[in-house]
Amino acid sequence: MCLTCERVWGHLKDDLHHALVDENAEIVTRKPQPDDDHEDVCCDGGIVWGDLSGFQRDCLEEIQRLDRDGETSYGLAIKHRLETQYDEVTHGRLYSNLDDLADRGLVEKSELDRRTNEYTLTDEGRALLIQRVERLADACEMAVATADGREVGRE
Repeated sequence: MCLTCERVWGHLKDDLHHALVDENAEIVTRKPQPDDDHEDVCCDGGIVWGDLSGFQRDCLEEIQRLDRDGETSYGLAIKHRLETQYDEVTHGRLYSNLDDLADRGLVEKSELDRRTNEYTLTDEGRALLIQRVERLADACEMAVATADGREVGRE
């Protein structure tokens, strides 16, 4: 994550380009810049946590929890998880927000069967969650352990 511009995109070493990096600092995808050969290419706009509604943030978290638990993240499974936080989650509210998250590139929507869609976090969606965890850990003076044993968030 780029701590300078607080976007999901992190700076490459030359500080002239942005790239989405995974937990091993491997470049996942590079964000085009105006000086690139593809000036007409549009990037994701650098979505930050605050750009999302609370409900959309909760959707991202529940999709990740379902994945973590080895469960399929289809609409009704997400709805059931969200109903532990919200009194009632209507189909209209759920699916319009999931579609919006897919349009923003944070969630991938795929067909599970003829009537059911599955929702998974994209690299950008997962990076946004990780960025939020790191910012909260920093605010609370806590360290976040990474898969390789490093700690992030506490100096």
